[in-house]
Amino acid sequence: MKSRLRDTFLEADARRGRVQEQKDVVEAHQLQLQNLLREIRRCRGFST
Repeated sequence: MKSRLRDTFLEADARRGRVQEQKDVVEAHQLQLQNLLREIRRCRGFST
C-alpha cells in the first residue's frame, strides 16, 4: 500500500514538472509574440 502511494506521489511530482516545463515554453513564446508585435507597431509608425 505504501509503495503504491509513494508511486502516486512520484507520478504527480513528475506530472507537475512536465506541466511547469510546458508553461515555461508557453511563456517564452508569449514574450516572443509580444516583442514581435511591438516591433511591428514601431515599423508601422515609422515615417519615411
